[in-house]
Amino acid sequence: MGRNNVRGGDNLPSRAGCCTEIPSVIPEFNDMPIVIIGHNFAQEDLDRHVSLIRYGYDRAWAQLLSSVPHTLGDPPEQPKIAYGPPDQRSTIPKIHISQGMGDIQRLQRYLPQDLEQDSLGQPNLAYILVVQGCSGMFRSKLVLTTNRRMAGAEMFCEAVNGFSIVFTGAVFKTNLEKRRDLGYRFKKADSWDELVAMDADESQKIIGVLC
Repeated sequence: MGRNNVRGGDNLPSRAGCCTEIPSVIPEFNDMPIVIIGHNFAQEDLDRHVSLIRYGYDRAWAQLLSSVPHTLGDPPEQPKIAYGPPDQRSTIPKIHISQGMGDIQRLQRYLPQDLEQDSLGQPNLAYILVVQGCSGMFRSKLVLTTNRRMAGAEMFCEAVNGFSIVFTGAVFKTNLEKRRDLGYRFKKADSWDELVAMDADESQKIIGVLC
């Protein structure tokens, strides 16, 4: 088998949820090694990043200075966060690509008629990336984008700079406005249908994350 060359982020989302691990190189950067991992996350994986997703600022490196409850049943608590310089580079960056990065447009015929969509007929989704360097959970960066193609470009750019994408997921764009509301909790959606159902049931006060 020949090597897998990665020259940009356009094709990265196509690996969404494929449950494979592909050693790759970036030819234009001296055959820089990276690993592309198609991986769907569990609730506990989402829980590890909830504090950053809820309180973090877009494209800012953050260090959590206090521990917070991680399970769905625990009361939410705002952590202390310090913002600072980027982490140190990883030796071999890894890009984890979950089902949340998949092409939702192919499911267009299954979309509820009253579901909000953009001008291209695509559901109004926002994409969540969590970026880390060699220190792992000690220091992380949150990246938010409302464009799937741009999310792929962001993943590629972070890998070129030596950082791993350790979490990826999708939420409805309107839920970004609710993420700091402690009345809402984050819950993994296992499918597109489940994500839609979570969003439709306002009584549960859940922010579904397709990951």
